[in-house]
Amino acid sequence: MKCIVLFLLSFFSYTAYSQTTMPNERGKIFYDKFLKIVEDIKKKDAENLPNEVSVLRILADNAMTQLEYLKKRDPGYNIAPLEAMVKPYIEAKIAAVEAHNKKIDDVGWHASDQGCYGLFMANTTTEMRGKGDLEEDIKAHQLQLQAYQQKLDNILANHMNGVEHCKSFIESRIGLARTAVEKSRNQLEKLIQPKAVHYLYREILGEEAFWNAARKLYPDLTAAAEVHTMIKSLLASDGGLEGWLSKAAAKKEEKLRNTFMPKPVVVNASLEAEFKEAFLAEGWNETIVKINILTREWEIVRNSLTGAIICRTQSAAIVAKPKSGLCVMYNFTIKQQYTGSGYSGVSSRYSHGIMADEFLCENAGK
Repeated sequence: MKCIVLFLLSFFSYTAYSQTTMPNERGKIFYDKFLKIVEDIKKKDAENLPNEVSVLRILADNAMTQLEYLKKRDPGYNIAPLEAMVKPYIEAKIAAVEAHNKKIDDVGWHASDQGCYGLFMANTTTEMRGKGDLEEDIKAHQLQLQAYQQKLDNILANHMNGVEHCKSFIESRIGLARTAVEKSRNQLEKLIQPKAVHYLYREILGEEAFWNAARKLYPDLTAAAEVHTMIKSLLASDGGLEGWLSKAAAKKEEKLRNTFMPKPVVVNASLEAEFKEAFLAEGWNETIVKINILTREWEIVRNSLTGAIICRTQSAAIVAKPKSGLCVMYNFTIKQQYTGSGYSGVSSRYSHGIMADEFLCENAGK
């Protein structure tokens, strides 16, 4: 570009110098000043200054001022060839300003939810935002990823200028992403519930969409492409989702086969009857399969400050059968309030937790 501008400047200089007419005496002083500035422009243009465009624009403006004075002193003189000599420098500055402003606008656009900020740093990008209803959550996530892909396509087709605004963020996430892939791989080996497998699969799909966008916007960032390859490999491992579900089902079956009730510490039919009465009073509409008492004696519960007796408790493992599905094994505790001289005859109760939310009923007797 510089060679072309220098050629044009030389051509127009030759044209100006070779004009058969000269301005009158009143205009000649400005004509000479103009030519002197043109010589300065040629010198500065050859120096490759860091602020060259601005320097040449200032000189070009000064040259145009001399032409204005020349025109006033010699209205009949044709200054068009002289104007053409400096206009490229004025236009270059205008173009530089427009390019600078566009760059600012591009960065501003990418700092919005529609730009690369929205792809990578907004509160909602590709992550799975489950609410508990698996079917509805999957549908919502599918729509979310479709919208994400549309946003990416728009950037790739129309708004690549300014994507560097987010590049440093992507670079800072690469190490964390690698760790997250390995964490998901380890987590996958432990899952036994199909719902949990589905949610993990959707989360990894979201990560795949995220890093696919990163590698496409930053093709020179090879680490982003490597992370994307890691995620794709994980998604395809063990036959993908169906394979993951099959492995989880096998692990769940094995766990169920090897889960048993804790052995009873004592056998006390009267106390078991109290546990049964308290359990049924919870209103869960479950049929008790077996009760194993886990405490040999009543445990005294005292006030932590005064030491005064509050109540006493006993615990048991209870396996119960809901109307549908597998059995459930509870760690169930009953308590009797202290009356001052003894304990209440009627046990109040509370559930202390679930030992297994799915349990093979036949294992209760083993």
